[in-house]
Amino acid sequence: PEDLPEDLRGERQRCIHRWMLRGRIHRSRGEVLGNERIQRGWFEGTELVEVIHQPGFGRRFDAATGARGRDLAPLGRYKPRVMPCDDAILVGSASPLAQPVADIAINGKRLTNRWAVQPMEGWDGTTDGGVTDEVRRRWRRFGESGAKLICGGEAMAVRPDGRANPHQLVIDDAHRAGLAELCRIARRAHREQYGGADDLVIGFQLTHSGRFCRTRENQPPEPRVAYRHPLLDRKFGVSVDAQVMTDTEVESLIGEYAAAARIAAEAGADFVDLKHCHGYLLHEFLGAHMRPGRYGGSFENRTRILRELVAAIRTSGTRIDLGVRLSAFDCVPFKPDPAGSAPGKP
Repeated sequence: PEDLPEDLRGERQRCIHRWMLRGRIHRSRGEVLGNERIQRGWFEGTELVEVIHQPGFGRRFDAATGARGRDLAPLGRYKPRVMPCDDAILVGSASPLAQPVADIAINGKRLTNRWAVQPMEGWDGTTDGGVTDEVRRRWRRFGESGAKLICGGEAMAVRPDGRANPHQLVIDDAHRAGLAELCRIARRAHREQYGGADDLVIGFQLTHSGRFCRTRENQPPEPRVAYRHPLLDRKFGVSVDAQVMTDTEVESLIGEYAAAARIAAEAGADFVDLKHCHGYLLHEFLGAHMRPGRYGGSFENRTRILRELVAAIRTSGTRIDLGVRLSAFDCVPFKPDPAGSAPGKP
């Protein structure tokens, strides 16, 4: 950070400032220096480390003159973690990120470096889910970046009402030509910049936004969910059982994913990334313990939608590789105990 005192700026002294406080330890013993030793200026053999932040313990001190009487004794309660860093930064062909990935082939291609463009929701398409100049510019920059893996690149809704924003891209037959153009743009830019594009791997991320669906400008969300959630329903405007997808609707959705995979292959994508994470619809089925029917309750039922989705793509005859971005856990929202903690920052 810019406000880090000059005496703490050293080649081998690193400071993680966000949500951390600064302390010092004796490296040979891993001992946190308490207030007494800091005030005595006992700094020989010490090195800056990070200590997990606790509310109220974020006071800074001057390493040259000691703590000047400020209380840093609470540091002694927390185990420090030394932050490793390399003595030198490897660049060019010596960089770990420049090494090929030899043991994985995607659509017959092997990645020749370890840079990847992660999937995002650009939210700058047309209101019906089509490509705009802003989207074209972004995909040109994907190609120019030097990354060999466009890992989804863009989160594309498999149906118009599955978008998280009215300007999110939609992957269907009506938009196939625009999506094919994006592949061509990325490959052409990569070829012009690096002399070839045979090792550029492009994927489309397929998604349904579930609780996060919002398809109309300046209108409330329109969530579709896997089950009624006791904590999240109020937050996302789920108030009636009709917003829960029926088994018949789920089966129809699986067919739309299979159709989207076919369109991705026809548009020139090497693989599709199934968005089974971050609370979106596919991920939500993993937590559907109370849902009745074929897609809820037992572990077999809660994983059924993903298994049937993969099977539908495979049996359709579409020749395309598959990836799954999987979140394997759910968490209850954390609220600090007012009696034992102080308000934090968002």
